[in-house]
Amino acid sequence: MSTPPDDAPNAPRARPALVALTQAVRRVAGRRIGVPVVWVALAALSFAALATATVASAAGGRRASAFAPEDGYVLYPSAAARGASGAALSDGGKIVVFASGLPALAAGYRFAVWDTGGAEPRWLGTLTVLDRSRARLVAAAGPLPRRIEITIESAAAGSAPAGPVVLAGAE
Repeated sequence: MSTPPDDAPNAPRARPALVALTQAVRRVAGRRIGVPVVWVALAALSFAALATATVASAAGGRRASAFAPEDGYVLYPSAAARGASGAALSDGGKIVVFASGLPALAAGYRFAVWDTGGAEPRWLGTLTVLDRSRARLVAAAGPLPRRIEITIESAAAGSAPAGPVVLAGAE
């Protein structure tokens, strides 16, 4: 398949980050890249772009700084939420949590985000559901916790996680 010349009208142009990501994945995985590997890589790139846009929005429209690996970590699904994915990032004292592929919630339930890296769990907030399966939380809570869990809790939940964990991650 040939690509149109650069001066062709409406010529699709590969974004440098996507090209670099694809090349890096090919170097690590060799020439044989399965569809799941490509989707995971694209999901990671999407999370980074969404995180930058969200933090910029939370910062009053100012351009956010780029995220480095030490600025966050991946949230992995539990058996209760196979196919879900997420990320937790920190920038400028704000904690940003993204999740996608979440299970549907029954009426009266919510996704609660918890700092479970200390002696006692601390509630960080409730995920705002953006559409059918995507959600986010922007919390001004200081540095990124060492461990985060997202649970399904009833609206009347207490001060500690009691419902099933859907996503969890740690430094």
